[in-house]
Amino acid sequence: MAASPPGSRSGRGQWPLLLALLGGVVAFVAIWALNPFARGNGQPEMVRYVEAVVGVPRAVNPLLSSLNEADRDLTALVFSGLTRLGSNGDVLPDLAQSWEISPDGLTYTFHLRPGVLWHDGNPFTSRDVLFTYSLLADPQFPGEPSLTEFWSQVKCEAPDELTVRCQLPEPFAPFLAYASIGILPSHMLQGTRAAELSGLPFNNSPIGTGPFRLLQVDSRRALLARNPNYHLGPPHIDQVELRFFPDLHGALTALHRGEVQGILLGPLTPQEDLQSVATDGQFKLLNAPRTTYTAIFFNLDSPTLSDVKVRQAISLLIDRKVITDDLLGGRAVPADTPIPPRTWASGPETRTPQADPRRAQELLEQAGFQRGADGLWRRNARPLVLPLLTYDDPMHMAVAREVARQLGNQGVMVELQFVSPQSMLQDYLAPRRFEMALFSFDPGPDPDPYPVWHSSQRPPEGRNFSNYLDPEVDRVLQDARRTADRSQRQTLYARFQELFRQDVPAMVLFYPQYTYAVDERVKGVDLGALFDPASRFAFVWQWEMDPKGPPSLKRRPGDAS
Repeated sequence: MAASPPGSRSGRGQWPLLLALLGGVVAFVAIWALNPFARGNGQPEMVRYVEAVVGVPRAVNPLLSSLNEADRDLTALVFSGLTRLGSNGDVLPDLAQSWEISPDGLTYTFHLRPGVLWHDGNPFTSRDVLFTYSLLADPQFPGEPSLTEFWSQVKCEAPDELTVRCQLPEPFAPFLAYASIGILPSHMLQGTRAAELSGLPFNNSPIGTGPFRLLQVDSRRALLARNPNYHLGPPHIDQVELRFFPDLHGALTALHRGEVQGILLGPLTPQEDLQSVATDGQFKLLNAPRTTYTAIFFNLDSPTLSDVKVRQAISLLIDRKVITDDLLGGRAVPADTPIPPRTWASGPETRTPQADPRRAQELLEQAGFQRGADGLWRRNARPLVLPLLTYDDPMHMAVAREVARQLGNQGVMVELQFVSPQSMLQDYLAPRRFEMALFSFDPGPDPDPYPVWHSSQRPPEGRNFSNYLDPEVDRVLQDARRTADRSQRQTLYARFQELFRQDVPAMVLFYPQYTYAVDERVKGVDLGALFDPASRFAFVWQWEMDPKGPPSLKRRPGDAS
């Protein structure tokens, strides 16, 4: 589940679904291109970084890549947006070297970097920005529908070749983060209609402004060469190669054989596989949480769960560390609010929520429940039984069973129901036919909680599935959207977290943790929060590595020069 953009009415709307879903296996015909960056005879040995990726690319196009991790990896290397995200989610200059925001928060004026070149040598201008945003706004756009819902309301113009001015229908501070979407070259695609985007040959041989140029892509690998004209500085590594594998076992086998130098390991990686990489001695392991959180959403219209004391008690009965450390093998960070850790919005202090069965017992007694001789909590002779709905995938089912076990041991009975993600949204969440629902939510490139917790976002239009309504929360979230002052937003989100912990409209359990295993010789890799897995490449042009790699990573016959 993911956030989506503001709708047409004031205060309404959602941001695009950004939850990563691996698509089907589609093999590309190999596309070879002349490499203008080749090293000649007598030049220093080429430095190539090779990484294993589970999955295959489908369309190397930033407007279409949101549902395929391999595509997002490649677009992060090939394309640039007006802005980019720092390691803690700070918005940094990219194709736009600066910007101004009007006092009313409705007009954003971007000043583009002069002298930026596309990989084919053509100049980047404001025409490229307008062209890209016009495709997103087209009703026939084949990508995520909520992208069109938002961009159709944003009116942009170009006073000159190095200026873009965008008018928003309402103040929206996260706009700068969403301006990080990659820009397409108008000189190559001019005249292309949005409906034609999915079938473009361009998706196999794209031209961008990013730190690397794509030389070749097929179902086995993608080979990229450094862009010596990259506007943030030429990369230190000559080539990046992504090798695609159908499963984790094949990718890890290549890692242990020395065929690749890195791999991003997700939260479902078996502990024994992590241990084998850790004991190899060749790799450094960098941990980083994703900003997607897993939570149990309470239906606040439920006669039982409408009582805040009951919700507080249930949250206090859950030992999140058992879930993150024992069940998930340390592959998650325990949490109790929707503000992602290690982001600017979370603040400098971190907190690990603690189970407190004694306090939970006091709260249940205050809510009118009594614990019987059989250990069950009852009110008016009726046992406390709560249905819990979740996805029918292994991770969510395992977490739901652990929650049911913990609550059952404390006298709260849980009835489990497993359904498909599509059925869960359409048949249960949107019509609010549930009492407790366990699912994961991706807030997107900005930690803004508005789409899920503002009262205007209650179904059927929004994703406030809990039907949460608190006037102060509404004010805090509105103010946070209306101010571009980061420190002010941080203060407002600190207050939101206080109110959220007090009201417990949902029981946030954890944020998944990823581990980036990278060869010790690769220097300069710095992970913060992962807004998506491709965030690991946020500063890839600054990476350095020892060129004297193992024989399997040196130039081989048949490699692109």
